[in-house]
Amino acid sequence: MFVNYEDRKSEEGMTLVEIIIVVVIIAMLVGVIGLKLGGKLSQAKEDIAQIAIADLEGSLVLYMVEVGNYPNSNEGLEALLQNPGNSPNWHGPYMKKDPKDPWGNPWVYQFPSQHGQEFDLCSNGADGIEGTEDDICNWK
Repeated sequence: MFVNYEDRKSEEGMTLVEIIIVVVIIAMLVGVIGLKLGGKLSQAKEDIAQIAIADLEGSLVLYMVEVGNYPNSNEGLEALLQNPGNSPNWHGPYMKKDPKDPWGNPWVYQFPSQHGQEFDLCSNGADGIEGTEDDICNWK
């Protein structure tokens, strides 16, 4: 039986070069998709931080209405979870759990405010460093 070499060649699998090209194309697609999703995730965390600030502000206002003043900087946001010990009008807790920003860091709380607000409330953002451009605060 006569077998044509050209017919057998078309039945062979992909060459190593073709496999490498396919792998490179897939890696490029994954990279592009990853970059696009990474930007969306970063923006989502910033949006969550803005919403969390509004939620914390509400809890602080409720605390102030019941106690008569905002917690000072030393008492911090922990005063929303447990009575700092000097307030007979404390009827909390005013939150369900210890608040963390979307990056898992503690919120920066300052009373009295340094920025013309009733109090300062800030997340240090993704880098976790206070005073940088990615900070998300109630006065910005």
